[in-house]
Amino acid sequence: SSRPFLNEKLPTFGHLVNPLPNMARGVFGLALVAFGLVSLNRYWSAVDFVGQVSPRPRAEKLVRCAGDKALKDRWNSVGKTGKLTDAMRLVAAAKVRSAQTGVEKARPFSDELLSMIKGLVKKLKGTGLEADLPMLRVPEKVNNIGILMITGQRGLCGPYNAFVIKKVQARILDLNAQGLTPKLFIVGRKGFQALTTRLQTEKYTYNYTEEFWAMPDTIKAKDSTEIAETLENYFLSGEVDKIEIA
Repeated sequence: SSRPFLNEKLPTFGHLVNPLPNMARGVFGLALVAFGLVSLNRYWSAVDFVGQVSPRPRAEKLVRCAGDKALKDRWNSVGKTGKLTDAMRLVAAAKVRSAQTGVEKARPFSDELLSMIKGLVKKLKGTGLEADLPMLRVPEKVNNIGILMITGQRGLCGPYNAFVIKKVQARILDLNAQGLTPKLFIVGRKGFQALTTRLQTEKYTYNYTEEFWAMPDTIKAKDSTEIAETLENYFLSGEVDKIEIA
């Protein structure tokens, strides 16, 4: 025939074992028994109590739900808020730089005006005109000092507010060491909040005058005039002999 190998007999288990020595036959038999037991154990573990083969356990898959979309929307919202906050921080920094530039430009004028006032006070001293010009009064000894603390109304300029509050803390400690208790005037909500945080400890001794002004977004002459009139009244009444600006 064309396929002679089909007529040949396949080797049986006896043909495989008989040529082996007795020791080898025993080892080979034990190996076959062990293989059979392992195969039966795998089969029985896959059969349930009704005799049916149970399917293999599948890996658990995450089920998408409405919470996934909400989490993604929240993630995008936080990212947009962060970009908006960065933009606001840049705007606030630009405003601070603009205000600082304006102060630096006005400093020569204020220095010259202060020099003129000091020269006028020296010339009028001893002439008896101090009673007619109380704003030019120079006390012989300064016992009452007022501190005007100017801070921001909102955040986004934290270093500036922290710097001002730190300077006020140092000045209060310096005056306390001299036996003086300063009076505190506050401009800006951040300075007012510092009363209950950074200035609340017992090592700072001061008197809060309850004089507080909110820092406007755009400073006008009316706002500065209101503050100046209040400080003027404290000076003319003798409650403060000197007012320092922080």
